[in-house]
Amino acid sequence: MVTGRVQSLLVGALLWLLALTLCTWVYWPGLAGPPLLDDAANLRPLELLVDQPDLITDVVAGNLSGPLGRPLTMLSFSLEQVYLGGDLRAKKQLNLWLHLFIASLLLVFCRDLFRCLGQPHALALSLGVASLWLFAPLLLSTVLYSVQRMAQLATLFTLLALWAYLRCRLTTGWSQPAWGLLSVVALLAAPLSKENGLLALPLLMLLEWTVLRFSRFGALARRRWIRVHVVLVAGAVVLLVMVILLRPEFFHAGYGGRDFDLVQRVLTQTRILWTYVAQLLWADSGGLGLYRGQQELSHGLLQPVSTLLAVLGWCCVALAALWLAWRRATAGCAFGLGFFMVAHAMESTIFPLEMYFEHRNYLPAVGLFIALLSATSWLVSRLSWCVNWLLLVWLGLLGHALLVTAAEAQLWSNNQVFHINAVNRFPDSARANMELARVLAEGGDLERALHYMAIGERLENNAGLRQQLRRVALHCLAGPAIAPQVVADLSATAEDFRDAKVSEMIYVVVKNIADGYCAETDMAALADRLKELTQVTDLHYVSPKIYVSLAILENHIERYEQALEYIDALLTRSPGSVRGLMMKLYFTSVLQLDAEHRSAIQKLQQLEAQGLLNRQQQYNLGLFTPADSASPE
Repeated sequence: MVTGRVQSLLVGALLWLLALTLCTWVYWPGLAGPPLLDDAANLRPLELLVDQPDLITDVVAGNLSGPLGRPLTMLSFSLEQVYLGGDLRAKKQLNLWLHLFIASLLLVFCRDLFRCLGQPHALALSLGVASLWLFAPLLLSTVLYSVQRMAQLATLFTLLALWAYLRCRLTTGWSQPAWGLLSVVALLAAPLSKENGLLALPLLMLLEWTVLRFSRFGALARRRWIRVHVVLVAGAVVLLVMVILLRPEFFHAGYGGRDFDLVQRVLTQTRILWTYVAQLLWADSGGLGLYRGQQELSHGLLQPVSTLLAVLGWCCVALAALWLAWRRATAGCAFGLGFFMVAHAMESTIFPLEMYFEHRNYLPAVGLFIALLSATSWLVSRLSWCVNWLLLVWLGLLGHALLVTAAEAQLWSNNQVFHINAVNRFPDSARANMELARVLAEGGDLERALHYMAIGERLENNAGLRQQLRRVALHCLAGPAIAPQVVADLSATAEDFRDAKVSEMIYVVVKNIADGYCAETDMAALADRLKELTQVTDLHYVSPKIYVSLAILENHIERYEQALEYIDALLTRSPGSVRGLMMKLYFTSVLQLDAEHRSAIQKLQQLEAQGLLNRQQQYNLGLFTPADSASPE
């Protein structure tokens, strides 16, 4: 028996090593892919570490991607930048190693899970779950989209918390508190990687209720643990109800810039979740991609009627999970279904996020595959004759996933091919058309870039300064100069400056110029025109980001007086802006305005005493104190 068990473990280890090697080979071409969407915004601060690696704390603490700042994710990027180099391929490669490691962690977690459930072929079932997850085409974008390391790390720590908790509950002796401590540490680390890591705790509670069932506790301890769970659930419900009743704007405020409201989002998500399920079980390559077309909104249960079917479907799934949870033989299936729904509870419900993103399935996919293999095991235990047929089905699912993932990785390896394919798949996607326009402009093909930009603008249906600035950015990327007529045609209304995208596009234009694009442009004419545009609205609606961007542009063309005017306007709105004061310090130094220079130093020293300056700002302030030699950029 021992020999048979050892042989089984060796065969399983060899099969898993083969799967990891095959996954590496399949994914490898995609590592050559381009930066995408918010890669640049999140990874640009890492450039500080090239010459000043001691500024890691600034980079880690300065990320504003989410309410918690995602410090562990930024720490991983920072350490990688300092010790391994900062090229994009290296980041994607580390993401791939993480993917393989998470799949291996999933394997050992599922092995212990199925053993706890008394499944006779726990290793085979865990190999089935982990391999389907490893090769799932829907998860490829999480691995090859660099900044989604945050989703990977949140998944890693969530699975680690679950596995360590399971081990803690199943073991005795000195190792039990060690496993418990590891679970607590992982529970704390998950939300510090990405906010949906907060779901690790309810998933852990789900594991207890469906799989462990408070076993191995005495009667008194069992009652106490059940009370703890009930109090946690009741407290979460009460807190949610209080926020809805007392601070409804907390949920509604984020919908101001969206084309849908809260009710429409929740109803539409019920349909999208079924799309995720279909893509995880049998991926349709035509529906895969980072950019999606316009999602048909659900305006009610019957608009469209598929909304009602989707809602009824999820009600049936929830009821089935509850019924299956009562039976020990089907508890694994109940756990998997509950896992999928709980893991989607944050990004696919009430929060005003974009409708569809593939990386939201990186963690929930675990639950779906556990439910699938648990159901398979239960069926085999009742109908042993179908085991070979079910094995063929599993091989078919795995083979199809492998082929589709391999094809997708090839598409992700080339910048232009990736974006052209995105437009071919989703011609009604404004983002896909605009991103292709940007890529074509970078390649010097301005005519085609403007063509796809026009398509994107029609689909976006939001004319105004935002779109005009996008065209300015395309001209800057594509040629040596922005045509004077393009600059002269810029026009704006007061409403344009209430659009956050306008601030972002002004920043993009200035950033391109600062990076050396369109160096032959009449910069003074562009700066003057942008200044005229800001005067059509109340200065209250000109965002600080616009003031900073225009000041950087004026500094670039050495018009320091005008740059200082922008910074003074910024400080009028935000007197305590550290960045504004640092830039004022520089411009007053260049212009030799001693009184204003000393005043800026004093204000910054006061903020420094309050601990409001990061290390980079403290360093720059130190440079200015003895000698004026820093730059705002």
